[in-house]
Amino acid sequence: MVWSSTAETRTAEIGSRSERLFRVGRLVSLRAENYRQRGLLDDAAESYATYEALSRARGRSTALVLLNQGLLEVDRGDLPAAAEMITASLVALKREGRTQLVGAAHLTLLPCVAAADDWEAWDLHYEAATRLIRESGLVERDVATTAELAGTKARARPGKAIAILAFAAEQWSAMGMGDEAERVRAQILSMREP
Repeated sequence: MVWSSTAETRTAEIGSRSERLFRVGRLVSLRAENYRQRGLLDDAAESYATYEALSRARGRSTALVLLNQGLLEVDRGDLPAAAEMITASLVALKREGRTQLVGAAHLTLLPCVAAADDWEAWDLHYEAATRLIRESGLVERDVATTAELAGTKARARPGKAIAILAFAAEQWSAMGMGDEAERVRAQILSMREP
């Protein structure tokens, strides 16, 4: 009976610790996103590293952290480093069956493969990204801005740039941000003019 009581207490303590780590991790993740969106990239990197450590301490997947760290490297302009992180994230997200995030990872690779002039990889990632994101119903600012960046990087291939910019406009519209959608559509029109 004493053992049972001690085991129950210990189990409750472990559960409590895991729950605290989860809450702290969630707050750190939100802080990292806030920093990244405000352009405070060093602070975001530090917060993502903390979030990764908390995830590991809980025995949880770090696939989403890797995706966010990859997006941070895209924001910094270090596309080779970004591609490495995002590719590792993509493998883990596929293994975990996280379809919505698999689509986001494919999308986030587009600026990287465009900068590397790898148009075969572009076609693969573009198809997977747009299909999975549409199927999952993901509508998010990061999706729209990453699609726009991919369009900018793909300007050497106008057909590809126009297609991904149209996807960005679709995302802005779905968020109710008509002005942003119109701005992107104007870019598309300027690319089509002789």
